[in-house]
Amino acid sequence: MEKQINNTIKTFAHAYEKRFGNVSIQTSSIDGGFRHDIVSPVLRGKGNYPFVLSHGAFTDHVIILTHGLTDSPYYMEAIGWHFFKAGANVLFPLLFGHGMKYPDKALQDWDLCRHWKADLDNAINSAKLFGKILSLGGLSTGGALSLNALLRHRKTIKGGLFLFSAALDIGFLHENIGKLPLVQTYYRVIQEKIIGTGPNPYKYPIFPNFAGLQLSKLINENNQQLDQYHITQPVFAAHSVQDPHTLLTGVIHLLNHHVENGVAYLIAQCKDGQPVEHGEVVLEKQINFSSDNPYPIVPPKANPKFDDMMCAAIRFFKNEIKSL
Repeated sequence: MEKQINNTIKTFAHAYEKRFGNVSIQTSSIDGGFRHDIVSPVLRGKGNYPFVLSHGAFTDHVIILTHGLTDSPYYMEAIGWHFFKAGANVLFPLLFGHGMKYPDKALQDWDLCRHWKADLDNAINSAKLFGKILSLGGLSTGGALSLNALLRHRKTIKGGLFLFSAALDIGFLHENIGKLPLVQTYYRVIQEKIIGTGPNPYKYPIFPNFAGLQLSKLINENNQQLDQYHITQPVFAAHSVQDPHTLLTGVIHLLNHHVENGVAYLIAQCKDGQPVEHGEVVLEKQINFSSDNPYPIVPPKANPKFDDMMCAAIRFFKNEIKSL
């Protein structure tokens, strides 16, 4: 592995060292390159660590894949492998307040949205050292943050935008209630303690309402910026049509009014009659829970259309972006 890549990994890890204290870089060989996990005892374990899939050298393409609210980089891993096999170096940042054993204080930080945007900025600065043409992608909140970063760094992001269940529309009431400071204070005060340990090793068992309002703030900011900007970068958006959390209308509106070159991959009800849920769009395999599950949540299923979805995404990547 080239010395230059070792230094770029250290650059990526530096932001987490400032956040968590001492961190270590665990590098393992994989088919075609290396996996670099940024390890900290503050975090829950592998799957919750920020990490990089690298070819051991600077590549033509690099992509940042960002997870959603309350989950972890694991949720984007299966998607990342497809981009890695297509020749890109892949960065998986960890959002502020996530992947932790004890996340309660961090997820109630008043500057939560600002911290998330800083996480994307740090990843972008690192990605410049990994590849020439940068693309962004993300799940849910990670999708909203990727769109936000593209709008703020439009001259830097020369590649594409890949959205999976992107949080572009969460309903009029939810988006507008987040504009009221007193409401944010109320939800912060009544918030049940957010714990890191739960049956899902890669996602918190309790949804933090205050953090949800921070997402509303981000969506409103994106909408304001979109009114002044037309996206020229290629956009691929995968979405379950039955998603009750992030509405399909947000994706359709983005592609219809603000994107020059876009593709929507829509997932309808599957053959067993069960819809693909919000966070399941990105899952190649089911996440198994421990036998002791005191929470009223069920293990997330694999997306039965995952392989077909990723064939479409990588075809879009090769046809619209890799040729740049």
